[in-house]
Amino acid sequence: MITIATLLAALAPLTAPGNDLTVQRHVIDPKVAALRALYTEGRPVLRGFRAPMLDAAGAAWPIAMPDKNADPKLAAAAELVAKRLSRDGLLATTAQAIEILGPALFAREDHLELLRAAGLPVDWLAYFSGPEGASAVRFLAQRFTDGRSAADIVPELGKLAFAFRATIPGFQVATESGENAIDTVRLQVGNATYYSGAGDGGTVDVARQLFETIPGVRFVASIQETNLAAFQALARGWKITEPARITLVAEPFFVGQWAQDNGKPGIYEEAGARKVATLAPRYASRGEDGASFVPGETFALEGFAATGHRVVQSPLFFQGGNLLPVLDPKSQKREMLVGEAELFRNTTLGLTTAQVLEAFRVEFGVERCLVLPALSFHVDYEMCVRSTPDGLVAFVNDTSAAARLVLEAAIHALEKNGTFSAESAKLSLDDLRTEHYDTFMARVTDAFSTRSVGFGAFPESFAATFAASPVDSGVGNLQRVMLALDVLTAEQTSDDKLRELDLDAHLTAYLISLRRRELGRGKVAQVLAREGFKIVAVPSSSEGKRSLNTVNGVHVQGTYYMPAYGGLFADFDGAARKVFEATLGPDVAVVPILCGESQRREGALHCAVSVLPIPP
Repeated sequence: MITIATLLAALAPLTAPGNDLTVQRHVIDPKVAALRALYTEGRPVLRGFRAPMLDAAGAAWPIAMPDKNADPKLAAAAELVAKRLSRDGLLATTAQAIEILGPALFAREDHLELLRAAGLPVDWLAYFSGPEGASAVRFLAQRFTDGRSAADIVPELGKLAFAFRATIPGFQVATESGENAIDTVRLQVGNATYYSGAGDGGTVDVARQLFETIPGVRFVASIQETNLAAFQALARGWKITEPARITLVAEPFFVGQWAQDNGKPGIYEEAGARKVATLAPRYASRGEDGASFVPGETFALEGFAATGHRVVQSPLFFQGGNLLPVLDPKSQKREMLVGEAELFRNTTLGLTTAQVLEAFRVEFGVERCLVLPALSFHVDYEMCVRSTPDGLVAFVNDTSAAARLVLEAAIHALEKNGTFSAESAKLSLDDLRTEHYDTFMARVTDAFSTRSVGFGAFPESFAATFAASPVDSGVGNLQRVMLALDVLTAEQTSDDKLRELDLDAHLTAYLISLRRRELGRGKVAQVLAREGFKIVAVPSSSEGKRSLNTVNGVHVQGTYYMPAYGGLFADFDGAARKVFEATLGPDVAVVPILCGESQRREGALHCAVSVLPIPP
């Protein structure tokens, strides 16, 4: 068994020659490393899989289907679990698995290792108990008498009580509405050098900006060993004060940029002192349609733990960007906005929606979970929340304002690259600002058609003219301009009118989907307003790799670190910044952090960092 003490011993601090950044190496026991070498990114075949990590690093938790030839009964039980767990529920499926494996086998022992091998999430069975404290497995096994079947037992499942217990007793997730000061920032650096140069807003550039911009806090940055030397060499040229406050954890496997998603920090009390811990999910995952296991993101938390930070694994699935905990300054109630995907992720374990919500409430130490529909991949790409003296303010995406600002920037670029004359550019701006959209769209689409080499296709040389600097992305910027034209078209044309137009069926469906997402955003804003949130719309968009997102930032005491795109859309960033500053007032500094390349990879600032607070 590998323990945290073993990992700490293996991670002796090193100092690289000529660089004051502390370096630690995440050394894994060879036996554990051999087991992990078998893991690949993807959906585990066994539904109940839980990543063996931290103190349980050497534990056996099967991920693949059992061999039919070696154990036909176990294989049959595993096939049943794969098909029925989310439909029938954990208890009913466990009863059916016991029936296949043989109830007599479970008369005296729970044989959790056997049920685990069949794909059942056996750790969740511990939260169910029968009369007089009997285990769920024992209770179910004892029901198989006098020829009764699993189907006969189903009516008795209500006798089992569900009571979730917090993995860290007394844990309260750190709220993200601006009340906390920063103690440590956890990062993951997914490359060795810039994507295109300083200011590109990629994984390395975001780290540079944070190291240079946020004084007096500690940083722990996970990075793949193969990227370490080049990253160190680059960092020697940065303007870093107190470099000893930065620790690089060299990992033996690839780690991506998105540190927000594989752990949520919070506060707990131990021996009368308030301390910080990070709660890790069942395993780090990607995707919304199912959960794809990401080994590197999962086990990077061990390296973080070995730097002296407490990390504890939860039985819950979660992606941190889809959980937004806030503190109401008036009622002092702690609430958590939860994206609906987190409910579906956990109901695949055979839990009910009510059980999942209760588990989230208890596990994260909040008074209530408010579930929001999946307008974007994660909640933090749709909004951020700030606690103010007057209450909670939700800053939400204003895609309509965003589209108009993008198109203004595009007109200037078209004038600069010679597509528009000065007069045509002025007329187009006037049409856009005075809402003469038919004239505007006719003028702009005609201009684009002269540069097109096919439907929706343009030469790279044309895209390059939309780049304002060597680190700006002409292709990425042109994609955002085309999206803005789509948004304006969808906004100005009803669903019925779109259906009447002689358009490709897929294009019609796409434009209608843009309209429906906007209706969804309006409904979410109404729900939050009824809950007492003040709604403030900010120029910002959430459209995957074509996003221009300014709400995916970090609120801490006295500051909002706002994701910015830069380049062609510098004025766009400035307009969003003005909204934040006007709303938050002079006591809150709004500090832009360039995230252009990160946004082109479907993330921004909040996605890339996990902020550990100073315990109150």
